[in-house]
Amino acid sequence: MLEPTPPSPPPSVETDTERTPWTGVDILLVFVIGLVGAVLAGALLYPVLDRLDLTDTTIETIFTLLTYVSLAVVAGAFVFRRRRASAGDVGLNRVPSTTLLLMIPVAFGVMIVNGFLVLILRELFGDVSTVEDQLNVEGETLDLVEITFFFITTTIAAPVVEEFIFRGMLFRHLRGRAGVLWAMVISSAVFSTLHLIPSLLAPLFFLGLVLAYVAQRYDSLFPAMVLHAVVNLTAVALLVSEYG
Repeated sequence: MLEPTPPSPPPSVETDTERTPWTGVDILLVFVIGLVGAVLAGALLYPVLDRLDLTDTTIETIFTLLTYVSLAVVAGAFVFRRRRASAGDVGLNRVPSTTLLLMIPVAFGVMIVNGFLVLILRELFGDVSTVEDQLNVEGETLDLVEITFFFITTTIAAPVVEEFIFRGMLFRHLRGRAGVLWAMVISSAVFSTLHLIPSLLAPLFFLGLVLAYVAQRYDSLFPAMVLHAVVNLTAVALLVSEYG
């Protein structure tokens, strides 16, 4: 009598070294072309925005959103057009809704840990950048337009585009060459460094590790996107409560 085949275990941090269709050069070009494209588009758009009755904060947020759009277009072109990759190759795999809901308490757990990290950093190095410092809104009263663009940029564009590039492209590329653990470390280091906030390198690095683990654990970017969105939404909510 044949014994039943046990179910396959979910992906873990020790397995999965499949090579990606895209290369490290592709990833580098996504950043270079995406940023150059954003600068050129911003230069064309600025005269229009300058004629509108918009605050400097709103214009800066629009340029940030434009950067995410440019990066998304270029990344999608490299992955799906140039390399003919599938949605599954980059981690756009469906997961149960319960998995997505689980990311809400996970996100709050991450924020608690990062809160302790910020306290430690303040003890060691003094002041650490706050949300308002990063968004250049200290001392301002945010209007509805500013809040709307903050919400779109921070809780929608940033989680989707950053997870696609850092966990979808970079992490998956690295794990096929250096293994999952090193891929988690390196992709998280790049993720934290490119945010250009030196005083928050440690909290951002920890967030990157958690996001990479989640993307690997569920073989999908969607839980990582939700987790990332909840973290950013909380930051925006705190910002609005203080300056709204």
